[in-house]
Amino acid sequence: MPLEHPVRVARWIHKRYQFSEPPVSFAPALADYPIKVDLRDWSPDVSGICVRAALVSSIGLNQNDSLGRRHFTLWHEFYHYLVHDDEWQFYCVRPWERQRRERECNIFAAHVLMPQE
Repeated sequence: MPLEHPVRVARWIHKRYQFSEPPVSFAPALADYPIKVDLRDWSPDVSGICVRAALVSSIGLNQNDSLGRRHFTLWHEFYHYLVHDDEWQFYCVRPWERQRRERECNIFAAHVLMPQE
């Protein structure tokens, strides 16, 4: 897998899972990676979390967010899982745009869900 710019990784995801048009499903990635996804009752300032583990990693999503917001956060957290393997836990607390890694995750999620091509 290319661990490069988030747009390239998003293109790789589209090719790997043969996404042709929105909406894209996260189910194929769940089949390939040891990740469980949970909905959590969090405050509005928390969107998601990615926790890497030796056997099964976890992505938590705020159940109070809209469905579209949860889809975006799911792909955002998945980018953390794929690329940021030097940390074990990521919290996405708004506003997250200040941090480079968070911006990369946002770019990736946007390009998976709304590709330019």
